[in-house]
Amino acid sequence: MTALDTLPSEALILAGGLGSRLRKAVPNLPKPLVPVGNRPFLEFLLDYWLEQGIGRFVLSVGYLAECIMEHFGIGYHSAVIDYVRENEPLGTGGALALALQSVRWKDSHILLLNGDTWLNISLARFAAATDASLPVNMLLTKVAHNDRYGGVELDALGKVRSFGVPANGDPALINAGCYLLNLDAVRKSLKGFPPKFSLENDWLLQLAEQGMVGADVQTADFIDIGVEEDYRHFCRQHYNIV
Repeated sequence: MTALDTLPSEALILAGGLGSRLRKAVPNLPKPLVPVGNRPFLEFLLDYWLEQGIGRFVLSVGYLAECIMEHFGIGYHSAVIDYVRENEPLGTGGALALALQSVRWKDSHILLLNGDTWLNISLARFAAATDASLPVNMLLTKVAHNDRYGGVELDALGKVRSFGVPANGDPALINAGCYLLNLDAVRKSLKGFPPKFSLENDWLLQLAEQGMVGADVQTADFIDIGVEEDYRHFCRQHYNIV
């Protein structure tokens, strides 16, 4: 295994989703701006990753992009903020490919995050467990009763073997939506994909079949705020907000 020498300092955050599951509770706002008290969710996310050494955030925006861009501008505290805008929905994979084509990255490896997911993990531990030669390493966490997500299986070497283990209420490893990407290897692996595709259902499935997806399993507080129940839970449990 080729270890990652330094922690990544740049993160791409996928923040362009339509937020249809949450729109009834929080209309007229993109998911990353849903309020937690008097602050948008994305501020909490940026604060967390700033503390772990991320100094530049690239926000992939689409639905109500102007709201996000007007709120954050070109910087947040000590971090630089750049944007990649989708003119039409490209799916998570298409958004990643567009960002890799449109942005000049200074690091060889970057962090990829979902803009609607709260996850408290150790970036240092993730980087130490990363096989830097692989296109992607993903963070997994274990849930005691999986009744929502497709589970993930690992092979004997600790790489991802398959996705889509049925959500039948049993304990399971799940994809936590946090990745470390080897930019050169990712660009090569994305050649031939159409402009619109799914990161999870198309690209990662193909890579896993080739034994090209590394993994690190950490205990984490994983919350998908795109679901109203989880959004309310985040507000109540993490910041004592009803």
